[in-house]
This record gives sequence, C-alpha cells and structure tokens, in this order.
Amino acid sequence: MQPRSAASDLAHATRVTSPSGRPLQTTSELPLTEPERPRLLALAVHWDDCSVALGNGESMATELWSEQPERASGPAATAAAAAAGGSPVASRDALLLLDRLLAKAGVSLSDVDGLCFARGPGAFTSLRVAAGLVQGLSLATSIPVAGICSLAALIAHEPGWRSGEDRRAWLQLAALDARMGECYFGVHLCHGGSHPAVVLAPAVGSPARAIAAFEAALAQHSGTRPVLAGNGFRLLPELAGWAERTGHDPELAGARVPTAAAVLAVAASAGAPAPGPARSALPVYVRDKIALDVGEQLANAAARALSDPKAGAARTAT
Repeated sequence: MQPRSAASDLAHATRVTSPSGRPLQTTSELPLTEPERPRLLALAVHWDDCSVALGNGESMATELWSEQPERASGPAATAAAAAAGGSPVASRDALLLLDRLLAKAGVSLSDVDGLCFARGPGAFTSLRVAAGLVQGLSLATSIPVAGICSLAALIAHEPGWRSGEDRRAWLQLAALDARMGECYFGVHLCHGGSHPAVVLAPAVGSPARAIAAFEAALAQHSGTRPVLAGNGFRLLPELAGWAERTGHDPELAGARVPTAAAVLAVAASAGAPAPGPARSALPVYVRDKIALDVGEQLANAAARALSDPKAGAARTAT
C-alpha cells in the first residue's frame, strides 16, 4: 500500500490521540520517525467495527470504521456505499482504513517496523479477519507481527498504567460481551507501563461463571486494587449489577474496548510479546459453540423476561 495523493483521499476524520484518548498533535506533526522507538501498525476487528493505529506507543494516529463517512450517516449512507462497492465488510474496511491512515501519515507500509493485532478472545469471524490480514501483510513485506490478547489490551484505558508512575499492582477484571448471554472474561495482574501478567487465562461462559472467577481472583490477591474493564459490564445485567454492588461504575468499565490504539499501546509496553513471523499470527478461540438452538433461545428470552418484568409484560401483550 503506497500513500495516495491528498486529492484522492476521501474526506474523513483521523483521530490523533494518546492511549488515553486525549488529543495530541496533528497527524503531520506526529513523531512517527523517531528511530529509538519502533513504528507499529495495529489492527483490531471487534464485532461490527474495526480500527487501525499507527505510532510508537506514545503518539499515534488512528482510524475507526464507525467514524468514516460511509458509516456516519446511517443506513442510507451504508446502502449507498454498498452500491458503490463499499459495503461494510470487515476485511475490506480494514484495508481501506490502513490505506487512509498510511496516506494521512505520509508513510508507506515498508516504513513500518512491526505489525500487531487483537488476537482474541472475540467473535470467530472478527478474529479470523484480523489474523488473516496481518498474516498477509507480514508475508508480503516480511514485517514481524505480534498478537495481543484483547482482554490485556483493555489496560491501555487505565490512567495508572499509561503514566507508569503508579508502581503498585492492581487486578484487571475484564469481560467482553460474547453474545448468547455469555462473556469472554479473564484476569490480569498489572503494573504501570508493563505488559499485564495473566492471572486467569481467557475463557467464555455465563456472567455467573465470570463473577465466580473474579471473586476467586480477588480472594487470591487480597488487598490488591481491582479495576473493571470491558463492555460485558455494561451489556450484561448480571455483570452490571455485580459491578455496582462492589462499588464500580459499569458504564465506565463498558467504555473500555480493545481498539487498535489500545492494542498498539500494549504491544509497545515493557514485557510485551516479541513479534515473530507471519505464521505466529494466530487467533485465540475460547468458544466451540457459535449459535444457540431454538430451545436455548427460548430459555434465554424467558430469563430476560424474569429479569425485566416490564419488557416481559410488553412481549406478552404483543
């Protein structure tokens, strides 16, 4: 992918941020050529959105598909994009974002020192798309690639980790919505500026199973400050209720998602996995079953009706 001219580039909003989301300098001023810090290109595909990031771990430019003009005006714009050959297909979206980001930064793919991607856990198709794309780029260019745990990447949203000033350990309890009433969950022991250490390897299961795992980890690390992260705490009522009962804000936890910017920040941290050849870019699957049968769907609907009487009454009335 070679940089296009500015005239050929579609009008779009490039977000130039630190891992915290705070604005940094304009893209043209990004210190993307500093020789002492490798320039990384990151990719994350998460359900119906994907993002890319380019930077050195301290400064970066990002693109999110959900913020592109093809998606900005709702279904009508998406239909128009589809008619023009631009339907929201993750593999094509990600390549488009990569092209736009490199063009905006004024660099080519050959100027990139390393690739990284969110390797899961996550949706089966999302993980396959991300892994396949970085494998293809790595094979074509011999650029090494590193896979970053999607749950570990959530730590990039924690101010104490970004600054590296707080050396006290804390536990990240992570839960991402896995659909079908389940979540992907895991626990990491974290220190400022360092790659998170696995306490509980990524798993998938019911909110009750995740809560039991979280409470066991907290008991094992008594006195260690917990931090909640992931949209599972916002989207799954049982997890949201547990978060509130333990003094946490489920909305704040739910805003933490494994974007490409978060993946890049963690990939650039001390102790992060060393990049390797294309064949090492493997996704992490933790779910064998990808759909509910009819009986399970009915049981889930009944459970939701019991947890939300108003919604159940409305469904009964219809």
